[in-house]
Amino acid sequence: DYAKDNGRISKEAMAIRTAIADSREPEKTFFEDFPSALGYSVSNLHTSAESFQEYIGKLQEAIREIRSSQDQLYDRVENFIIDEFIGKQTSFLNYKVKLQKRFSKIRRHLCLPYQKTFLMRLDSQLEDRNSWLNSLSQAVIGKPLDRINDHDEVVFYDKFKAIILELDSLNSISSSDFDEKKEDVFEIEMSSFGEKKQKKSVRLPKAKIKEADEIEKILGSSLSKDKTTNIYAVANLLKKLLKE
Repeated sequence: DYAKDNGRISKEAMAIRTAIADSREPEKTFFEDFPSALGYSVSNLHTSAESFQEYIGKLQEAIREIRSSQDQLYDRVENFIIDEFIGKQTSFLNYKVKLQKRFSKIRRHLCLPYQKTFLMRLDSQLEDRNSWLNSLSQAVIGKPLDRINDHDEVVFYDKFKAIILELDSLNSISSSDFDEKKEDVFEIEMSSFGEKKQKKSVRLPKAKIKEADEIEKILGSSLSKDKTTNIYAVANLLKKLLKE
């Protein structure tokens, strides 16, 4: 499916792909449509041995491009993962283990369903690279890599990065010694120009949640109808509290 639709091949390969897709009569396809797709006429191929050899070479290259386009997709996805999250070239088994270890401490039972699914696919014992990457893609965008199109590939990169960032934050929280039965915990991170980034883990005993809910109600009743203004006001209040 990917080879039928992707736009990451040359114009010549696309033309041959179209000729294959539209083929109804094999003889016409081979002796008319293929040469025409590559800019040759049948009469020219009959009279010029040089043109014929040139045509054969271009046809072979176009077919090779179509056939290898899916493997190149897997290579791009692999290089994306290595460049963004590993930092140096390494084998499939090595970077898979590194990612698995990266999130080994996350308390999976506290994760959202889509995070649990991603982690389950990440932890898979599949030893075939393409199958493992297909599994991750299924968790991230709802379809395996061999069924995606060019737009899906971009979406996959964006969503994959977003999930990894989420899990990194949860990993930091999971590494603390909080007792999930007795307290709630979350992490706040704020950045703005002219100030250092502020990051803080907030842990609250569950016995104090009722008190916190009352404060939240009071603050909520003071908010305006302008969402952006409310966010700005609450963010500024948070910055002041974090500095104290």
